[in-house]
Amino acid sequence: MKFIPNLKKFKKQQKGKNLKNIYKTNNFTNLYLSKTFIFKSLKPFTLTFIQLQAFYKACKKVLKKSGKIILKVFTHTPITKKPLEVRMGKGKGSIFSWIAKIKAGTTICEVKAGNILLVEKVFNYSKIKLPFKIKLCHL
Repeated sequence: MKFIPNLKKFKKQQKGKNLKNIYKTNNFTNLYLSKTFIFKSLKPFTLTFIQLQAFYKACKKVLKKSGKIILKVFTHTPITKKPLEVRMGKGKGSIFSWIAKIKAGTTICEVKAGNILLVEKVFNYSKIKLPFKIKLCHL
């Protein structure tokens, strides 16, 4: 699975608003599968593509072929950084990393599995990989 976008209209992007002042929102616009469990974030945070990839791999390691995971977040925002020992000015730096800005209450992923014990095992194993708190919800 790819965690970096293929094409964007503009290469670089401005930082935008700080996520500390963004509070809980209801994010129920997506259609959910039947017998689906969702992982929701409890705090606003910026998630890097490396953290998202580690989370996805941890979920897949436990689920194997007995369930399905669908990610609902994607890393759209590029982060730029200038090289070390470069003087001020001379424009914006090159793209260093990709992040996803996550609000509180956003659905991180959906897990479809028949066994609830397996979903709880996936949740306990994968919540270590994320830098913020998440909760397990049943639909």
